[in-house]
Amino acid sequence: MQVWRSLAEAQCALERGFRPSPTTGRLAQPPAVDGDAGLAAGAGFPADAGLAVAAATWKRTALTIGIFDGVHRGHREVLSRVVDLARERNLMAVAVTFDPHPARVHRPLTAPAMISSLDQRLAFMADLGLDGVLVVEFTPEFSALTPEEFVRQYLVDGLHAAVVCLGKDVRFGAGNRGDLGTLITLGERYGFDVDALEDVGNSPRALASGVPSVVPPVTDSPLRHPTAAESPSRHPAVAEGGSQDLSPANRISSSAIRQALAEGDVATAALMLGRAHRVSGQVVHGDHRGRTLGFPTANLGNPTGMIPADGVYAGWLLRSAPASSPLRHPESAETPLPHPAPASSPLRHPAAAEGGSQDLSPANGTSLSPTLQRLPAAISVGTNPTFNGQRERRIEAYVLDRTDLDLYGEDVTVELEQRVRGTEKFDDANALITQMRDDVTAIRSLLANPTPPS
Repeated sequence: MQVWRSLAEAQCALERGFRPSPTTGRLAQPPAVDGDAGLAAGAGFPADAGLAVAAATWKRTALTIGIFDGVHRGHREVLSRVVDLARERNLMAVAVTFDPHPARVHRPLTAPAMISSLDQRLAFMADLGLDGVLVVEFTPEFSALTPEEFVRQYLVDGLHAAVVCLGKDVRFGAGNRGDLGTLITLGERYGFDVDALEDVGNSPRALASGVPSVVPPVTDSPLRHPTAAESPSRHPAVAEGGSQDLSPANRISSSAIRQALAEGDVATAALMLGRAHRVSGQVVHGDHRGRTLGFPTANLGNPTGMIPADGVYAGWLLRSAPASSPLRHPESAETPLPHPAPASSPLRHPAAAEGGSQDLSPANGTSLSPTLQRLPAAISVGTNPTFNGQRERRIEAYVLDRTDLDLYGEDVTVELEQRVRGTEKFDDANALITQMRDDVTAIRSLLANPTPPS
């Protein structure tokens, strides 16, 4: 997947007909067309002359627009639909996203916390088969574009849209004056189709284009956490027994996921995300108090990903390490994720470390991916009130039964599966140690048997 940081960069790629090769995952480029001999130069480009005929089609796009914070199940339905349409019509599958979040420009004091950073969003989107993502810098000047100016400048002249796929409640342009009807009208004027999807449900369907939706039904991922019925504050879209009421009032949304995380209900957040919530960061030195208590922790510095409510959580610490790493442990060797991930998963791809910048160019092929080490962990979020606390909230992970790990300087990710308890202030260190032992016992049981008996 290519990431374009400007419209000019996207236009250049589209004009040259770039597209990832289905066999290598690297960018393939059709031979020269209309005398542009320079484009055919370079090793690795396909020699099939028939690709030249397709070049004019390739530079047109099937695309969608959105923030995609969290890249939750609803987002993935729309993005997957874009990929399906692109493959059906021999187009390029493109998403347009924005950074920063528009609320940070219009109302910075009340802007929502981000479920995932831009790098995390791009990494999740790279798993879905998109050919490219245009990251538009959201500025006051950009937000002043009228709906038609935005469509003409970005979708038509810039990205050569053949079909635009989005949710039926889309709003765009200055003052959010553009809606689905506006887009359909502009599509008729400028020559692109509009494919609108219902909110996430058991069988999303196209509304406006007349093209039957081929998006597969939403099904629960095999998450390692309690069912929705057992979640203490489950989203209303997830009914008793795990069935879903996804009426418009109860649709899966980034706002609902943020609320669940703010309440510490990571299990419900996972049901809506389709995977456990992840927070990433580089392991930094802390107070070293955990080691003296017998529970050495990895402290995440400058974490990316929304930090949930204070408390103790059952989860996993994920790190990249060679298969021959001396730090491997028999009980925590490279185990499969409970949320199956493609080979290009952000936690498997060397270019997609969530704690830093990403090079998502095809040069970083999935064949170079390191082995993922996934370790059971007790994860603490809070200010350590027993020791008079600190101003900054911390997220730290104790890898169960491991006191030999030296993770300082490593970029790691924690997956939060279930909240065990809230933060408490204990009378002394001994009382805290007793509770931590109980926490570890409970977490070990939860991770071994994620769904408690009814």
